[in-house]
Amino acid sequence: MKDGFSNGNISHLLNKGGKQGGKLENSLIGTSNSFQNNNLAEKSLWISAQEGGKLLGLTKRTVKWHCQHGHFVTRRVKMNGGLGYEIELNSVLKWLEKRGKIEKKLEILKSFTPSPQTPLPKGEGLIKSPSEIALARFDLIRIYKEYVRTSVRKKMQTKNDFMTAYNAGVYEEVFAVLGKIKSWKTIERWQKA
Repeated sequence: MKDGFSNGNISHLLNKGGKQGGKLENSLIGTSNSFQNNNLAEKSLWISAQEGGKLLGLTKRTVKWHCQHGHFVTRRVKMNGGLGYEIELNSVLKWLEKRGKIEKKLEILKSFTPSPQTPLPKGEGLIKSPSEIALARFDLIRIYKEYVRTSVRKKMQTKNDFMTAYNAGVYEEVFAVLGKIKSWKTIERWQKA
């Protein structure tokens, strides 16, 4: 007795034609053109359909229609609990060029080309490690709690005074790491976390 997985049955299936699985070998081995529009091997810049709409001056729905009809190179990605489109920027530029909208293409290119960076003032823009930031926050919370605990003024006035003093740079080492803080509520939120 032969089981359903013997070589004889498989070759029999592959040799049959019509709707009985005979084309299975060709579909598995042959190349598929179904993803001809989605050549993801190249590294390129991808934008959401909404961003594409803003760049092109089209509605999100119109951009989605163009994506569905293959006018842009697209890929499907998870967005807000569903699937949405991301569009390759080069395909948007080619689409504009086909339509003769060279000025719009140049405008988009300008918005995506990096501008030369201006030098940062000394001390700013330095990347702080997460542990350094956490320690500075811990120190600031400790100083804040002590200040509020020992003050004889009303609590709200005390908290506002502390923020004024901190933002003026009284606590230089902590200020150098954390920078300006807008409200004492931020410190209290850090304290709860």
